Amino acid sequence: ENVEEFSLSLEGGPAYDEMLETLRTQLLSIDPASVRSARDLFGGPVSDIDDAAVAPVDATFMLANVCRGLDMGVGGWRDDDQAFLRPWGFDVTDIAVPVGVWFGDQDLMVPARHGRWLADHVAGASVRHRPNGGHLSLVFGNFDDLLADITKLAGGAW
Repeated sequence: ENVEEFSLSLEGGPAYDEMLETLRTQLLSIDPASVRSARDLFGGPVSDIDDAAVAPVDATFMLANVCRGLDMGVGGWRDDDQAFLRPWGFDVTDIAVPVGVWFGDQDLMVPARHGRWLADHVAGASVRHRPNGGHLSLVFGNFDDLLADITKLAGGAW
């Protein structure tokens, strides 16, 4: 599903706009009471490990946030897709501030090789590779560790 989305994003045009609007309509039409898992929201790109890590209450919370983000349209979604596929205006090898790179081998949304690439190219990055981690389980299954890492990277300022 991600491959189709990003292929259309690269092309742009009516097919891409139609896909985003269709997905927006589908997401906005989900009854929160029917949400039992992350897979109910995001479908195929949710690994088994991610689905198991997300409780129904967390999936409902994610739905509310996604719907809030889509209230005004798909502009933000389009911007995100473009940011994934276009130059950022700087080279990641020039990053000089503390950075955490978290990635897992069970992530069906972002390939683990991308996390490894970032880890290899962002000097001094704090790398947390979770072989049994997925996209969502990195947060829902490791929240305390993630928060500790962010606090450490921020110099304990929180």
